[in-house]
Amino acid sequence: PKACHRLIIDLAPTNAFLDAQAISYPDFGIFIWRSETFFLSVRCGQIGQSGNGGHAHNDQLSFELQINGEDWTADPGSFTYTANPKKRDAYRSHLAHSGPRFDLSEPSRLNLGMFRLEDNAQARCLLFDENEFLGTHNGYKLPVYRHLKLGSETLEITDCLGGWDPSLKEITETKIDNAQDLRKHLGLSVPYSRGYGLAD
Repeated sequence: PKACHRLIIDLAPTNAFLDAQAISYPDFGIFIWRSETFFLSVRCGQIGQSGNGGHAHNDQLSFELQINGEDWTADPGSFTYTANPKKRDAYRSHLAHSGPRFDLSEPSRLNLGMFRLEDNAQARCLLFDENEFLGTHNGYKLPVYRHLKLGSETLEITDCLGGWDPSLKEITETKIDNAQDLRKHLGLSVPYSRGYGLAD
């Protein structure tokens, strides 16, 4: 791998990670762990409309996390369509989502029209079970890998560019234990949209 980073989210204070059930919808492109107090999902799959991606965003390998009813990170929504093309693209951008970031460029171009997105990422799930997810996409010049691992008290999210090696020893780490710090770490560029033309 050219570069790797691991985000360690401490779930111990929440008591929400127990008894989470793994559910997958591979044709839709979403992989989920959930319980009454815990929700974690990863986006990885097709962009729809036979590859046209009219409603797709640059969100491959992004994740959503909700604990005890609090959104630690959530997909921002669409906000608007034709009324404001710049806002439309801002909400489609990878900067609005929690996917791996190794490049400032978009994994797929946003200049092909407001209702088209090429499937440059070609995202694929390589592993999904009760405790782990491994997926990859090709939206940057080198393949990107994201690995999620649910431990007894932590959620570990490891991103690698250019390859995947589970035995990596030299890797940068960030540790987080609350929703505010997670959102700050992710640096998401747009507020959550509560409905058409509405944003927090």
